[in-house]
Amino acid sequence: MALQTTVFVLHLCFLLAVNCWHDLDNTEYDCWPINSPNDYNMISCGGLEMAWVLRPPEKVTNGEEFNVSYTVTASDSFYDYAVRNRIFQFSNASEARRFCHEHECPSNWNSANEINCCVYHANIHSCPLGLMKHGGICGPWIPDDGKIVTHTVSKAGKMTQKYWTSKVVLSHVGVTSVIAHIKIGQMHAALESKVLVVSAQVCGDDVCELEENCLNCPADCGICPMSIGIKLLSSHPPVLVLSLIGHRQLDHPNLCKFIGGSIEVPYVSIITEYCPKGSLSDVLLNDDIPINWGFRLSFATDIARGMSYLHQHKVFHGRLHSRNCVIDDRWVCKISDYGLTSYRKEDVESSNNGFKCGDVNRLYCAPEVLLGSTSNMTPAADVYSYSMILVEIATRSDLNSDLVDGMRMDIMWRPPLPELKAGKADVDCPSEVDYYELIKRCWAHNLALRPPFEQVKKMLDKMNPNKVSPVDMMMTLMEKYSKHLESIVAERTQDLLQEKQKTDRLLYSMLPKPVADDLRQGQTAEAQTFSNATVYFSDIVGFTQLSGASTPHQVVNFLNQLYTTFDDIIDNYDVYKVETIGDAYMVVSGVPKENGINHAGEIASMALDLVNVCHNFKIPHKPNTQLKIRAGIHSGPVVAGVVGTKMPRYCLFGDTVNTASRMESTSEALKIQVSGATADLLHSLRGYVLTCRGTLNVKGKGDMTTWWLEAKRDEHTDPLLRTNNYGEIPVPV
Repeated sequence: MALQTTVFVLHLCFLLAVNCWHDLDNTEYDCWPINSPNDYNMISCGGLEMAWVLRPPEKVTNGEEFNVSYTVTASDSFYDYAVRNRIFQFSNASEARRFCHEHECPSNWNSANEINCCVYHANIHSCPLGLMKHGGICGPWIPDDGKIVTHTVSKAGKMTQKYWTSKVVLSHVGVTSVIAHIKIGQMHAALESKVLVVSAQVCGDDVCELEENCLNCPADCGICPMSIGIKLLSSHPPVLVLSLIGHRQLDHPNLCKFIGGSIEVPYVSIITEYCPKGSLSDVLLNDDIPINWGFRLSFATDIARGMSYLHQHKVFHGRLHSRNCVIDDRWVCKISDYGLTSYRKEDVESSNNGFKCGDVNRLYCAPEVLLGSTSNMTPAADVYSYSMILVEIATRSDLNSDLVDGMRMDIMWRPPLPELKAGKADVDCPSEVDYYELIKRCWAHNLALRPPFEQVKKMLDKMNPNKVSPVDMMMTLMEKYSKHLESIVAERTQDLLQEKQKTDRLLYSMLPKPVADDLRQGQTAEAQTFSNATVYFSDIVGFTQLSGASTPHQVVNFLNQLYTTFDDIIDNYDVYKVETIGDAYMVVSGVPKENGINHAGEIASMALDLVNVCHNFKIPHKPNTQLKIRAGIHSGPVVAGVVGTKMPRYCLFGDTVNTASRMESTSEALKIQVSGATADLLHSLRGYVLTCRGTLNVKGKGDMTTWWLEAKRDEHTDPLLRTNNYGEIPVPV
């Protein structure tokens, strides 16, 4: 990608000799017509906005590379404004908005225009204000001749593009206006900021500046006084001082800046730029950090750039490995631990070749260094060390941990080439063949075949033609992670809803829904009185003898199958199952939801179905034994409420419950006995066949006339008139 150039410094505009065009409305951006823009014909942006995301630095050195990033957004009102003022050639705002949000621009920006692309031109240019001899202001009309300004490569895209990023290098010393310029329809828009560009060569002007001191510029600031530590180490202080001075002159975006050092014994130490992400090794070995091949090639390119800069200044690293390549807060890889041989005097003295390869660093030592035939402070030795870093970047592994002792001693040993997968996905290497070739050339035994870092940079640029800044890549990863997280949250929410539904079904099977909802909301479920309801009781005839002849497991299995069958039947009726105690089965209708007098019919129809199913039900462990139940029904007023806080139960109280229980206990096998109150209701409902049983003495109630519920019929005749077994005339209820 071509080097993009621009500039920014934060100075108040009234201090400058040149006017600031964004003073008109106190914003950093303004708009002009597409034709003949000048100093005076600004127009309203109509809802189009531009803003810096990654602002240019306030102060840079000429030749220093930095990134800028900005956003371009448009409100819905902008499209109305643009159509109304013929900025877009569309008939309505909806068409204009759809064009800007959905229409794909040509892949080649040279082919983009106002017809086929929304933002058909976006670049950054710089305007050194000192070169504007005739005053005026810098704007989108400045000539594209490169004489007083430099333009970055143009881009094109949709309005939905979140960030527009450019790489910038400034060369003119002084205040420079940096302009992010776009074209959209028949309108220019420009976002402006200012940067102070200072000369990289500041030492030697006889003025001790704020950033200069006796260490980095003794010519201007004087020679530093000799400390006790330097006097004690008088055997090599000149080497140390020269090393530190040379260190301050090395300044590159991919070098970890050297701040200072102390040689006071025993506090010998150095201070460098802080890089919060840790070493490259730390990042590669951390599985929690997603690193696609865009990041990996960016790391490899950063190291190559830094090493190329060092070699151009005749500085050789000699100890390059993934642990002294560090990552800053913008995910830029920087080289540290360079040019410090004077601090490692013992290393120099202990090895004739100038470097002692310990077990940890042996992997990165070139074969010629291990053989002692050459020093480690050579370009070829640094390139060999770089080849091992390339393998670590590809494999995200610690090569030292994979080595055995025999391999450590074999100078011919090389790690296996990483297994790379070609493809267009983020996890695929864009050019695995070229990457393999680069590794093999960098670790070649023939020193002459190892490429210089300047050539390594070109090879990496060829592998990654669509390179993006690490900040943009991280933003893209964060956006993908955010979408992935949203999908996970949606999935977990769905799981939670399903589990809630299961819990609700379980809760509603134990308590009536209105009661359960009140309890779940922390409300007290008050007891309610129901003026008329019908209660059903049944139990198993001969259950005591059956239980005595069965094991507990057989009894539980038998009751579970029976009452599961009963539960399936009662789901067809407007009834509520109150409880099962042993072989007793209790159901009510008209509670908790009142249903007029239909409760008697619901219970009667249900009871007939329950008795009928017993004829065909097989007891699992006694298939030849006929299952017989007896049932009783009574209607009347009841009181219902929740009892207890541990395993709360919805219970019924009142004389109606007791009477219904008596109807069941005095009933007969496979018969349903109903009270006179229930028979009266069934007579009103019609459709049921009942036979009068006669007068029955009921405990606690005295004499009662009861009825057998025989069947249900569909004809609309009085079902309660039928001759009894004794030849008597039909007895009406």
